Amino acid sequence: MLGPSFTALGLGYVAAALGVGQSGQRLSPLAVFGLAMLGLGLLFVLHGAAVVVGLTGAVLALLVAYPARLLFGVGYGSSQVASAYVLQQRTPTELMGRVSATTRTLATIVPLPAPLLAALASEWWGLGQTYAAAGLALVATALCVLWLRRWAEQSSQRAGARAGPEQTPSGT
Repeated sequence: MLGPSFTALGLGYVAAALGVGQSGQRLSPLAVFGLAMLGLGLLFVLHGAAVVVGLTGAVLALLVAYPARLLFGVGYGSSQVASAYVLQQRTPTELMGRVSATTRTLATIVPLPAPLLAALASEWWGLGQTYAAAGLALVATALCVLWLRRWAEQSSQRAGARAGPEQTPSGT
């Protein structure tokens, strides 16, 4: 059952990476990132709720092993493509090497203590509550990203309206 579970995760990741990659110019990468984090957070909250409620055995195994793993893959793949796109789009060329190295180093180092912290938290709170807390943290992060994206768009529109038509990039 473990092999098909990881296959579902991988399929979700690849499908999301291809989908987000192909529609990159039509979608806001910050919106994709925020929505992916929101979806992942909600999945964690639901997983935690299933544990707290006591869903066990085949029901939980089938829900977590296939559909949830597929959705986790979709969320993770979407967030990875969107974050890489923003990194490449917003980083000046002369800083790209340093910023990429720092980003990859943080992405490698930060998850290392996660299993220990999760084990400690689940000993203290319980497994379901730990999943739910992690999910709520992701949901809060996603809402902040989506709010900041909206705020930046509105600020940009207000600045464009104040500049007048003669100072817009297209000149029209």
